[in-house]
Order: sequence, then C-alpha cells, then structure tokens
Amino acid sequence: MIFVKSITKRFYATQHRKKITVNALSGLNFQALDGKITALLGPNGAGKTTFLRILSGLETADSGEILINGQQNISSRKSLAYLSDGCGLYPRLTAYENIAYYAELYGLNKHEIIQRIKFLSPHLALDALLPRKVDGFSQGERMRVAIARAVVHDPQTIVLDEPTNGLDLASVRRLRTFLKFLVSVEGGNKCVLFSTHIMHEVEKLADQVIILVKGEIKIIGSVQEIMHQVGETDFEEAFVKFTQA
Repeated sequence: MIFVKSITKRFYATQHRKKITVNALSGLNFQALDGKITALLGPNGAGKTTFLRILSGLETADSGEILINGQQNISSRKSLAYLSDGCGLYPRLTAYENIAYYAELYGLNKHEIIQRIKFLSPHLALDALLPRKVDGFSQGERMRVAIARAVVHDPQTIVLDEPTNGLDLASVRRLRTFLKFLVSVEGGNKCVLFSTHIMHEVEKLADQVIILVKGEIKIIGSVQEIMHQVGETDFEEAFVKFTQA
C-alpha cells in the first residue's frame, strides 16, 4: 500500500534572466491499495516522473510524507520495486546475469534466485532470452528483462514508469496478464502503481486512475467514474477535458 500525504516539490530556474519557482508538485494526497492497480496519468510536465522519483527515493520532497506498506519510503526499499523509463541493463551480461545480480543485491541466495527466475520466466517469456547477452536485444526484450529484474525480490509494492514502452502487442498482453496476476490473491495481493500515456492500457488495467496536471491532482476515480464526471463515454475525451480545463 502507498499512502501519500501533502507532497510538494519545487524547482528553481532562470527565465529571461530572472529566477523563477516551478511548482512541480503541489500537495499530492492519495492512496494506492494492495490488490489494486493504480494508473498515474497526465500530460508531459505534469509531475508524474518527479513524483515517482520521490516515491522511489531518488528525489526528496520539499514537504509531505509517503508511507509504503506502513513505513517511510526511504526505509522500505526491499518491499518496493521501481522500474524507471530507462531500462539500464548491463549489455555485456546475459539476461539471467542481469536479473541474478539484482537479486543478490536484495539478499537472495542462489537457490532463491533460481526459483524466482524460474517463476518469472513464463510470465514474461524469458526462456529464450536468459542465456543471451543483453547487447543486441530489442527495446521490448530489454523491457521484459528489466521488469523481471525489478520484481525478482518479490516486492509487495510495484511502481512502473511507462512499462509498455517499446513492447509489441503480444508482450503488452503478456505484461497486462502478469500485472493482473500480481494483484490477485494467488499473485500476492500486491499494490501496483504505473504511469502511462496510453489510454487503452488504463482502460484495460486500472482499478483507480489519478489524473495529474501541472503538479496537482485533478481527479481520482475509476475509468467509469471519471467519464461520468464530465459526461463522456470515451475515456480519452474525458482525459482531454480534465487536462485542458
């Protein structure tokens, strides 16, 4: 579970020789629950990546509090998976070695690593990739390996920044099935938060949607609730109305 209370973040820049303050995030408040998939939406510059970096501990908020599974986010790293929009794989290592290396960093022993990779492989179609060096992989292949690496330690909370980037249709469908499995009772009743620009993926996946515009939350609700709020039957049109309001 992710509990976000009054998160603010400011950046300072120079414009026309004058110093200006940019309010990247202005008092964010929401919860992302276990057993649910939450989608974070917003146009470019809305503050999505800034928030995800704060959530993962890569940035520090100016004020506010984030609890992950009841703990301050800086002390809850082992219960959190974070996949940024850049895969960051080691090209000279095989896919197996990339995944195993991160598993070792999280304290898994050799037997546990073998079992976790064996579990993840069919979900993400990794069998043919595991013995190959990452150098030369397609973007979609890299993303599948990166997702496996992010969740190899079996975290309770999973945060994904543009996870379908570069994936073909078959891989997108496989990832969609995997995420739905993770939030099921059989998959561990996990909490999944992901950002995306793809409306179709939100409609297919999200139990809860958060629309962020200029660092502020415009609305939180299900896809149906958001469409009903503005009298639309098309989710993309509803999104445009909120982001252009």
